[in-house]
Amino acid sequence: MNRGFTMSFVLMLLLLGQAKAQQLIILKDSVKIGEQYYVLEEPKLANQYSNISMEIYKKIRNKSIMNSYFSATPEQRLKAKKESLMALMLDSRLREAAYGFEHYELFYDRADLLNLSVNIQSYGSPFESQQAYCFDLSTGKIVGKALFINHKGLLKMVSDKLKEQKKGLKLNLDALDQYEIVSHKGIFGGIKFLITDTVNYRNSGYEVFEVDLNSKEVTSYLAPAFKQRLKL
Repeated sequence: MNRGFTMSFVLMLLLLGQAKAQQLIILKDSVKIGEQYYVLEEPKLANQYSNISMEIYKKIRNKSIMNSYFSATPEQRLKAKKESLMALMLDSRLREAAYGFEHYELFYDRADLLNLSVNIQSYGSPFESQQAYCFDLSTGKIVGKALFINHKGLLKMVSDKLKEQKKGLKLNLDALDQYEIVSHKGIFGGIKFLITDTVNYRNSGYEVFEVDLNSKEVTSYLAPAFKQRLKL
């Protein structure tokens, strides 16, 4: 699905400005292509994380998109995205170049934990990819499956639930790296695992299955240090 927006909706977004969060903001700009507006996004960590911010940016940035700006500031990279997009439009090479739009979805943003997904879609193509990350902002490191203990037991639970949606899809421990920390008004609600079927390719990309574990099901699998930070 192309990320097209009506003029009124985009203007509302721009008037509202940046999408604010406790530790992260998403810088936004837009470009009109035909009758649609396309939103360009770039994440920016709060100033208090300036010592680790570039390390995190380099982990979530796609090198195939604006590679020469891989180490740029968020403001510089967002500006470069817009300038590159407009140049391709003027040269009528937008579809040929398969320009990639990055969309960031913030899942959890508290207690020095940052959980988000990066979705990439090429202009004019149904193909879309998704990658989830969970960072410990006290170190700048990816948390991944270290959020959990008893990995084999947890993987079995996830696999059993996945069978209800997709039979025959075999998982390994790397599946525990892709997840959304679910919360409601700051209260932990569980973990949603994002399982990508990398075997059966479709034109729109690899299908992603969601496996939900509520707080009662998953709390015993959370590592004590992170359980405390999630206020459990």
